[in-house]
Amino acid sequence: MTYFTCNKCGAQIPETATFCPRCGAPVQRTQPAEKPKSNAVLYAIIGVLVAACLGLAAWLFLFNDKDKTAEATPVTVTETKAEQKDEARKETTADTSEKDMEAQTEAVPSNASDSKGVYMGLWGQIGDSNDVDFEMNGTTGYYSYNRQGQGSGRRTLRLLSYDKRTGHCVIEAFSNGKSIGRFDGTFNEVDVEDDQGEHHYGQSYGGKFISTNGTVLDFSMYAD
Repeated sequence: MTYFTCNKCGAQIPETATFCPRCGAPVQRTQPAEKPKSNAVLYAIIGVLVAACLGLAAWLFLFNDKDKTAEATPVTVTETKAEQKDEARKETTADTSEKDMEAQTEAVPSNASDSKGVYMGLWGQIGDSNDVDFEMNGTTGYYSYNRQGQGSGRRTLRLLSYDKRTGHCVIEAFSNGKSIGRFDGTFNEVDVEDDQGEHHYGQSYGGKFISTNGTVLDFSMYAD
């Protein structure tokens, strides 16, 4: 059985009584306070809204980041291509300079009888120029000379034709990448064995040098 407390004397009153059995005061039952309504629904709504805001913020961040990446990529590619072109230009310039010093030539034309080229290590004179250093290594080479005490610097050579059977050899000469004329003569090689069985090897190349301005000079070079 449930009991109430008398508001006047504090005695315990059964729930069925209408007067206090001690003091006779009428019973005043206090209605239990209503329980506060749960805030769970409100919290759930707030949680959904917060999650939606966070998701939207994350999507906007990723979207903007992709845009920035897409905008930056072409610039990087452009810069890379420009750097590659600049590097290729530098390599080409250096390569051209080196070829001009060593042997700035193209492939041997089809009229060259010996596809392997000609090999020379000679010295001699061209016209009134002396101390000529003349080198050929297959299809390319170089030469230099002194004239009136001044050096010519290194000139490059390109084999135009060489008939190994007759020794007829035509070689074009270049200075600073431009043709200055051609050597047209006969190339000879000898290998003689003496009485003691020793071999004497020699080379010679002589003929005419025809310059691009029409000047014709005799040349004679040899090695022994």
